[in-house]
This record gives sequence, structure tokens and C-alpha cells, in this order.
Amino acid sequence: MGSGKSSVGKRLANRLEMEFVDMDRLIESFANATVDDIFDKSGEETFRALENHILEKLLSGEPKVIATGGGTPCHSGNMTKIMNSSFAVYLEVPPNKLAKRVKQSKQNRPLIREKTGEDLFAFVKKHFESRAVYYDQAHITVDGDKVNSELLDTIKDSYLDWMGAQTR
Repeated sequence: MGSGKSSVGKRLANRLEMEFVDMDRLIESFANATVDDIFDKSGEETFRALENHILEKLLSGEPKVIATGGGTPCHSGNMTKIMNSSFAVYLEVPPNKLAKRVKQSKQNRPLIREKTGEDLFAFVKKHFESRAVYYDQAHITVDGDKVNSELLDTIKDSYLDWMGAQTR
């Protein structure tokens, strides 16, 4: 949450000449409801089931750049699915910077909507630490605070190398 998956994903998709998909937007379209509404009316469990369904469909289709939700890799064996069928990039941003970033847009993030100050930082830090075991499995980890053209080229080259290894 707040690492820049959507903005970096769009730039990377452009560089790779691939379709870009923001999973949260796709889930909203599929459910005809916002992520907030799904959480509020049906709960996190329903959201995660939708998320899992959408992810499986995306992974079985043509290659594309996918911005998953921050919790996607942590549920339903999704990280294993991602690692077995695609190239995973972890945009690593320290908790203190994540907290500053999400503070600006917390009304659009159901898990942190009511959190402020130290509660927000503690929540972000706890999730950062508990999710690290999943994120650290990614094929490549990059500094999500320093995404520039050179870093996008590094990700692209790593992806192309990985693709080459898959065809051998």
C-alpha cells in the first residue's frame, strides 16, 4: 500500500509494450462496487475471494503488468501462484515513508481510513513486517522511492532475462 505499484506499473508496461492492469480497479469493475464498498458491505473475506478469482484469471492470460493490491500476495497462496507463472517485482519503501504516502490518500484505503498519527505508522509498520516474508520472494526487489528511467530499464532487463530462462 502506497509503494507506487500503479504509477510504476503503468510506466513499466509502457516500456515493455504490455497491457497494464490495476487489480483494485478491475475488482471494482467486476463487482460494480468500490473496494471501500466491498469491504464495508461484504467484508475483507469477500474482497479477498474476488481478488483471488481476478488474480487467477490474469495469471492464466497473456503476459501483462499487474499492480496487485498490497495484501494480494499474502492470501490464498497467491505469492506461490505469482512466482510459478510470472515475474514478480517488489517495490520496497520503508514504513515511515509508506505511512507519509498513504496518509495523503487514506480515505481511499479501507484498512487505514480511521487511523491517524502513531496508529497509522504502527499499522503500516506491522503490515510491512508481516508481509515481508511474501514480498521477499519476488524475483527482484527495487527501491520504490527511487524509480527512474534507469531502474525501469533494470526491471525490464531482469524480466527479459527471466523470460529467456523460461523458454530454455
